[in-house]
Amino acid sequence: MLYVPEHVAKSTANTVCAQLREWGEHPSGVSVIDEGAKIVFGFEVITEEPKWRKTVEVATAHCTPSSVQDQLNAWREKVRMDLNCGKPSRVVQGAIERFGSASVDKALEHRNRG
Repeated sequence: MLYVPEHVAKSTANTVCAQLREWGEHPSGVSVIDEGAKIVFGFEVITEEPKWRKTVEVATAHCTPSSVQDQLNAWREKVRMDLNCGKPSRVVQGAIERFGSASVDKALEHRNRG
């Protein structure tokens, strides 16, 4: 594992968050872990109260806005596939109950860069 100085990891995280906001994502917080080797991003999947949140963990050495968004889109695709198979997780079932199917479907739409 490649260890990165914490101040470099935090700077990377801030840059990534700024770009993701421009792309329509809703980062809500970051943590640098494992002595700077990883960054954990928190996202608001649905921003209305009570919020639906998701975390994504990325190796700092490979952390770019694209790599983080690719992970989010892969997660969205998996959740959509689970829904289509009739096997949503309890978290997704709860989101549907709280926010409705239309809001969950919109939250799970693939996000394009730029």
